[in-house]
Amino acid sequence: MKNGAIGVIVPKEEVKKPNGIGNNDQKVLVLAATNTPYALDQVIRRRFDKQIYIPLSDLKALQHMFKVHLGNTPNNLMENDYESLARRMEGFYGSDIFVKGVLFEAVRKTQYAMFFNKNS
Repeated sequence: MKNGAIGVIVPKEEVKKPNGIGNNDQKVLVLAATNTPYALDQVIRRRFDKQIYIPLSDLKALQHMFKVHLGNTPNNLMENDYESLARRMEGFYGSDIFVKGVLFEAVRKTQYAMFFNKNS
């Protein structure tokens, strides 16, 4: 798939069936998600009864996501810092927030440290 699209792989013969998948009494739920619905094949898109648009997160939601990802990790961030981070994330998806790797950056740096200062 192009443009980072996520699709559902359905055998060609199932797509051609007039009533779709599961012509017997069994219930089948097919759920798909993508950041780029326009990149999906129209034949696949038409097979879904509903398409639900979920917009990008707003500033308040992005601020909350940063707080959740930081959890109980000690930090000196103030409320305006969270707001600044959220503003920088406008136009991005919540899944683009990468906090855990940054949290361990300090630990990685200490692996190669030659000297340590004692802070009281």
